[in-house]
Amino acid sequence: MLDGFYRFKEEIIEKCVECGFCFEKCYAYKKTNYPIWLHLKDFFKDQKDAKNIKRFINSCIYCKYHEYSCPNGLILTELLPTLRNDLSQIYPGFGWAPGIVPSFLGGIMKSRRLYSWWRYMNNLLISEEYREKWDHRREPKKREVVFFSGCGIQLLPDIYYTMLEILEKLDIDFGLIDGHYNKAICCGTVMFLLGNYKYGKKVLTNLVKEIKKFGTKKVIIHCSTCNWGLTQIAPNILKDFDLEIIHASTYIADLLEKNPKLKKMLKPLNEKRVYAIHDSCHLVRGGDTEGARKLFNQLPEASISEMKHNKLNAICDVYCILRALPHRPLDLMFKKDNIPISKEALDGNANVLTSLCLGCHAIQSLLGQNIFNTFGRKKRRIPLKNWTIILGEYLDLPKRRGIEFWLKHFITRPFKDSLLHWILKAIKALLFGYLLNRIPPIRIPKYLAANKNMVKKNG
Repeated sequence: MLDGFYRFKEEIIEKCVECGFCFEKCYAYKKTNYPIWLHLKDFFKDQKDAKNIKRFINSCIYCKYHEYSCPNGLILTELLPTLRNDLSQIYPGFGWAPGIVPSFLGGIMKSRRLYSWWRYMNNLLISEEYREKWDHRREPKKREVVFFSGCGIQLLPDIYYTMLEILEKLDIDFGLIDGHYNKAICCGTVMFLLGNYKYGKKVLTNLVKEIKKFGTKKVIIHCSTCNWGLTQIAPNILKDFDLEIIHASTYIADLLEKNPKLKKMLKPLNEKRVYAIHDSCHLVRGGDTEGARKLFNQLPEASISEMKHNKLNAICDVYCILRALPHRPLDLMFKKDNIPISKEALDGNANVLTSLCLGCHAIQSLLGQNIFNTFGRKKRRIPLKNWTIILGEYLDLPKRRGIEFWLKHFITRPFKDSLLHWILKAIKALLFGYLLNRIPPIRIPKYLAANKNMVKKNG
């Protein structure tokens, strides 16, 4: 048995009855006609028929239908990362990309250069001045909780800024760790999904070491993918993984419920809102289906309208795109409801659609309705807001411009709020991070700079 995911592999070997029901509606099975369920046990034990397993996985478009369809009660959320990581150990050059995407992209996405690009982007988009403001939270000392920001939130600075200010306003004693900023620190989930097992394990190990410097095992997570990875995948990778992972919405909902004084800080808005919550695939697969609902039910004069597809049955934005690309790509730009999430929200009489996942938020902003709505030629039929921005409104925090504004303003004042500014940053990061494979200059936090000056003075 190859390294990683031992518990999951043993569960498959022991309990799978090889009925094939989990792959009944599988795109990859229909494309390859390969009954993978009959070969999983032999593959996990002795890596038999690896070539056909690889062919099957390379046809996958990540629909996730199999994950909760087992009649024997097996939860299969870890199946794809397990298969991809075993394949990466058998074939060192293996890197997964969705079946309809050109295969060379698998190598690009697996490459460590991608994370050099990501680090450059995170450094370029968040100002040094704002980083310095939070250096006291990065100093490793005893804290009640650690807030691990993840990597993706820094690509959407308005959400990153607002999240930190929420934690500060609610007087939470938190330490701060930024994903892929000054250090190669990450939950590793995307790497495990793409088949980059070695690097994924390295950055996950780095993260655990950094968290333990704060003297706590309680970790607040904002990113849905981080939440899934750290609750479901990390315990399969690191044998001594013992952190308590809590999604930020759940942590804050519990805090407000227990503390009436903090709850009084929530101020009614000028309008009554009915929220449609678009559940994140990764968040609910990490076991959290109620945190955001518990939070929204405490907002003044607000209510929730459940969508037809919610919780474990939620529609996946990425799957909608991958399904449409080979057959009707123009629909993604011009069709009114190419991803039917907005329509479901409107059908439920909601007046705000809220995202719980950063990736979902970006995709919905870009492709959730059509190209005319995206670039501001037509008004969106229902506004889209991340849950963090919504909570910030009720706490009367400063409003900031985000991706929705960028997409509607190619050039504007101040220039940093324009789409062109973001594009130029992305090009610079691509040049230095990906093509030249450089890491950005490492900034010395204030607390380290102070210690360095003290050492010099005391000579």
